[in-house]
Amino acid sequence: MTDRIVRWRQDHDNFAQLLGILERQLDVFNDGGRPNYRLMLDVMHYMIHYPDGLHCPAEDLAFAKVAEVDPSLRPVADALIEEHHSLLEKGEALVQHLEGVLNDEFVERKLIALGGLEYALCFRRHMHREEEELFPTVAKCLRGEDWAEIDRVIALRDAPMYTQTMMVGFSALRHRIAADARILP
Repeated sequence: MTDRIVRWRQDHDNFAQLLGILERQLDVFNDGGRPNYRLMLDVMHYMIHYPDGLHCPAEDLAFAKVAEVDPSLRPVADALIEEHHSLLEKGEALVQHLEGVLNDEFVERKLIALGGLEYALCFRRHMHREEEELFPTVAKCLRGEDWAEIDRVIALRDAPMYTQTMMVGFSALRHRIAADARILP
């Protein structure tokens, strides 16, 4: 089902735009200015909730299924699945530091500067690896019944009310991020 791959690539484009917003704010921070911490936190809330809640679980299932079809891909699939967990941990740590700043707590500059840079670099590298190393094989190997099984697992995992509420929240967040960053009409 190539539309799933198309949607994942669109998600990756959106993630890249958000990472760009984060990186621009980190540049302000690293130049000694005062970045928009609220904007940075909004970006990071989205980045740790949407990918982890909806995008990555479907990828994980598809990657595992591809590794069953072609066992030689198991190391790559396992590494990418593990990177999803690692990115979430890095993202949650950055969220904690940004919340600390917004709550007037002392936060070492390097925790934000290095944590933010590492998160953005790792996330970009991860997306590139997915697109280059597994998306083509996923598109070629998985059949309709595989996608139907993935959809069933995701549907069982995410109650419709949760998913609907999350998407409404993300829509509002998207508009707030766009307004703050002045990137969308």
